[in-house]
Amino acid sequence: MAPITVAGIVLGTPAFLAPELVSGQGSFDSRADIYALGCVAFWLLTGRPPFRAATGVDTLLQVIQKEPVPPTQLNPSAPRDLETIALKCLGKRPEKRYPSAAALADELGRYLRGEPILARPVGRLERVGKLIRR
Repeated sequence: MAPITVAGIVLGTPAFLAPELVSGQGSFDSRADIYALGCVAFWLLTGRPPFRAATGVDTLLQVIQKEPVPPTQLNPSAPRDLETIALKCLGKRPEKRYPSAAALADELGRYLRGEPILARPVGRLERVGKLIRR
């Protein structure tokens, strides 16, 4: 049977691939799956993926270079806590995301039980830092 992957070839749906998979730099782990779950959450909150462009290549460039629009800008009725959870999943750097699916499930459980979530929205200082890095 022939291999289904080829070195140097990106496989997957462009809008759902974690930045580290797209760039091919460094190693990746289950936090790439957390990113994909964040994409699904974003889509459920807004009706569209966090990144979309005319071509797959342009979408991949957005994944690497752009920050997602806050879901409440696209859907003002989206719950803020779910927005915060989705955006944490979509962190450009893996260490900014939930460390595991269990940690994400715990956070969603807190939300469903009406308890405060642990994640915090990105503050002004961090937003400025992201702009500078870009």
